[in-house]
Amino acid sequence: MKRRWIPGCFAALLAFAATAALAASDDPSYGIIAKHKANSAVRISDEGHRIVYGSPKTPVAVEAFYPLRAGGEGHEWVFEYGYNLVTAFPDKVRFVAYDIATPRGGEVWQERGLTCGAFLINGKREVTVNGKKLSFLRSTTMSGWTFAQLKAAVAAEIARPRPARAAAPKKPARPAKQTVIHVTVPCGLAGPYGEIVHLFRARHPEIRVTTAANGIVAMLNQLRDNKMTSDVFIALGLRELDDPAAQKRLVSGSITPIATIPLALVVPKANPAGIHNLEDLTSPKARTVLTYTPNLSGGYGARQALQEAGLWDRINSKIVTPKVPDQCKQMLKTGKGQAAIIYSTCLKESYLPDKPPVIEKDLKVAQMIPQNLYSPVVIGGAVVKTSKHPAAAKTFIDFLRSEAAMKVWLDWGFTRLPGA
Repeated sequence: MKRRWIPGCFAALLAFAATAALAASDDPSYGIIAKHKANSAVRISDEGHRIVYGSPKTPVAVEAFYPLRAGGEGHEWVFEYGYNLVTAFPDKVRFVAYDIATPRGGEVWQERGLTCGAFLINGKREVTVNGKKLSFLRSTTMSGWTFAQLKAAVAAEIARPRPARAAAPKKPARPAKQTVIHVTVPCGLAGPYGEIVHLFRARHPEIRVTTAANGIVAMLNQLRDNKMTSDVFIALGLRELDDPAAQKRLVSGSITPIATIPLALVVPKANPAGIHNLEDLTSPKARTVLTYTPNLSGGYGARQALQEAGLWDRINSKIVTPKVPDQCKQMLKTGKGQAAIIYSTCLKESYLPDKPPVIEKDLKVAQMIPQNLYSPVVIGGAVVKTSKHPAAAKTFIDFLRSEAAMKVWLDWGFTRLPGA
């Protein structure tokens, strides 16, 4: 009996371990963290919403805020940068990577006053190195900074004299009774969304909004797989919510149109292929045309526009649709495409809430896509079925389409709903 049970039990354990390993392997960050643990004596602790490298007693803390493991898209490099900093400055630097796609990680991200991915050095969003002001926002490709600059900024912070630590200021008291709602929002809406949340808090002190930001593809995967812990889900387009698997996770009748996002034909600043309008995409110089996948509203609209313009059959072989929407900009900036049909608002984004929006300097709009060529791309908000506070969630969604909020949407290049 025992001889049969032991091998059977061992086989079951092996099967369980294999299943766990397979689940972990689906998330590249697990492999990165495991590699770092195996290759050095750096202390690494995983707290779910954040991963900490190094000792808590170090004089310099480097914090990173990105959607990491909860559906995060292509941010393994964040762990590599953090690991390289900790090993370059042993006993001087600790690295804390916050997963802003988790409720607690998103809350800390908001507390730091951020609206996009960023590295902070001892809480500073902007540092001066050799007389030059630097901010380490988004990625090296998207924002033009380098790891060498980040490392130099950390070295300067280590060398900086430290005054005696002052007592931490007291946080303002919160209302005695406050309903907390959690909102999941696409990174592409972070700029206007952040401003609107500030307006909402002033008008509804009884409701506290916490936020998790992520890529729309990862968000949809979480929603379909019933892993969404938010009260409110905001989508870049209503088409994203047409999927029955997504709809069954949302409160029936709660999907609310908010504003629209224009599509544009975008090219590199120098525009070496000489593309000025949709017709120019038929030129042999336009070898690769980037856009979103057709299951997303923007990608569907791009295909509609090309079909309505009578160009689809002539250029569809040139179309490339990266898995992650933000890669359209990255590929265009690095010469892997000659043009892209993407949201025009992608060229005006927020990195820091107390700074003006950053206007994309390497790309430009060649042509706004005529609205009569495609169905409007409508931002939608909905209440998640698992919400514990559906009434407060609905109050927030209604505010997103209020006139006060609409002024913010318009300032950021979004447009009113058709007929509004």
